[in-house]
Amino acid sequence: MQLKGKTLALIFWALMTLALVLISAWAHRLATHTPSTREAQLIQRNFEVMLQSLEQRLQWLAAHPELTLEQLPAAVDVRLVVDRQDLLQYDTRLQNADARDSLLSSLVNFLKVPRQGNTGVTYWRDKVLLMVVEEQDQVISIAATFLGDWLLQLSAELNYRLSLSADPLDPTATDNTTALIRLSSMVGQPVYVTATALSDEQVLPFLWWLSVAVSAAVSGVIVWTLYYRPIWKRLQNLLLQTRQIMNSGQFHERVLYQGRDEIAETAVQINGVLSSLEYCYNLMAKTNMITTELLEKVDRQSAPALESELTEEGELKSSLDVVARLSEAFQTDALDLFVQPVFAEDRQRVVGYEALARWMDPEVGMVAPAEFVSMCEKAGLLDMMTTLVLRHGLNALHRLREHRGQHLTMSINLSASQFFSPALVTELSSLDAEDKALLPALEFEIREATVTHDFEQAVLVIRKLKQFGVRICIDDYGLSRYSLMYLQRLPVDAIKLSAAFTERLIWEDRQSAFIDGIARFAAGLGVRVIVKHIETEQQLETLAPDLPVEYQGVALAPPAPLDVALER
Repeated sequence: MQLKGKTLALIFWALMTLALVLISAWAHRLATHTPSTREAQLIQRNFEVMLQSLEQRLQWLAAHPELTLEQLPAAVDVRLVVDRQDLLQYDTRLQNADARDSLLSSLVNFLKVPRQGNTGVTYWRDKVLLMVVEEQDQVISIAATFLGDWLLQLSAELNYRLSLSADPLDPTATDNTTALIRLSSMVGQPVYVTATALSDEQVLPFLWWLSVAVSAAVSGVIVWTLYYRPIWKRLQNLLLQTRQIMNSGQFHERVLYQGRDEIAETAVQINGVLSSLEYCYNLMAKTNMITTELLEKVDRQSAPALESELTEEGELKSSLDVVARLSEAFQTDALDLFVQPVFAEDRQRVVGYEALARWMDPEVGMVAPAEFVSMCEKAGLLDMMTTLVLRHGLNALHRLREHRGQHLTMSINLSASQFFSPALVTELSSLDAEDKALLPALEFEIREATVTHDFEQAVLVIRKLKQFGVRICIDDYGLSRYSLMYLQRLPVDAIKLSAAFTERLIWEDRQSAFIDGIARFAAGLGVRVIVKHIETEQQLETLAPDLPVEYQGVALAPPAPLDVALER
């Protein structure tokens, strides 16, 4: 996961917090659920079905006077069968004898008064009876149940709160979760049953602020575990490796890392610092060795030794003078730029140029690039040189494309120190918009030895450079036994074959076949091949005319100052 995903992590944290708040609200609603109006209607329908079933059962039992109370279901509490003169059967589940006699007397008196129907409720003492009366000829059969006891049993079974009332409830005094059922009376006023689903009366309100705080904390822990903790562990590992290398003084070692984010970029910069420290350490070692040798020569106090010492001192002074003049040349922008064209497959059309830095010293004359690059590395002028060469190269590319076509490219050579130095990326980032528009036509040449020295580090630097749109070319390609393997893994645009292959073209026929094989292999990977150091017509004629390569060398066109190249 890349560090550039901080915004994504923040969005993920916010969405997770919102989801947890909604889930907690839903769980609270389930835990403190209150019946709705629809559920109250369902309760009322269920109760009416059960009441109708009870009435039908009582009616069936009343129609069969021959059955005794012991043969009747448990829901029947009273059984009475009489004719016009005698009591044929009477039984009740009441245990008290006085209560039994009182109930019998009330029922006999009840049968003497006019009734509003044969099914309904009536009162006895403080109890309500649900009763069914059935008359067959001269026999009257009664089956009844104590409604209060039946409701109490039903309430326990269905988890309902059921209650009886002689008066209907005021609608404004009840909520929409209470069902009201009216029971007709056989004599007098009807009876009303209220039904409500049982729920916890101690309902805690949902605290939104507490839910948001807890959800945010939980989401933060999850995001930290999934996102920031791996980053923190990588940073700890990076710092631990750096501290171990610094404490041991083994500056040739490198920090190991993974990924392509800011941590990887930091590791690349740390490795660059380690490379500088390694160079400084080696330089100090060489300085100490030279100092020791000089002291030994002074101790000998021999004339030849003194003469040699003076010679070395003169050479050192001369080198310092050259470095001073080189620094002055950089500051005064006295570095010259030569360009050498690169030709297409037809060997006639120019497709690009290579920028070659030249320094004309007023005392020693023309200084070879390899010499003053080495001086720059030792004198700490390499970054300044990189800036000058890059600026001159982009200026030359702009002028060449104006005069010779927009298809042209410009290649610039980079030493190992320039390639791995963070100053190169910094310089590319600081270019203005006009120069950045030329970067897709700019190509950096890196020697194969630079890549193979630290392959993993080189791959990361190449990928970082290609983010700016520049092209990458591997110079002196083919000298490593792992060249083919590296070519498949490197994200490069071109390879420039080593001059050793071109030099042996005349006396070794297999070199031409080798170049042909490399060219076709690279073409399959989408990589251009450049054959350099073509110094004679014989070398050029040895290569097949249909070879898919580009050509460069003095036999085609020698290096020349930019103004001369524009006039050709």
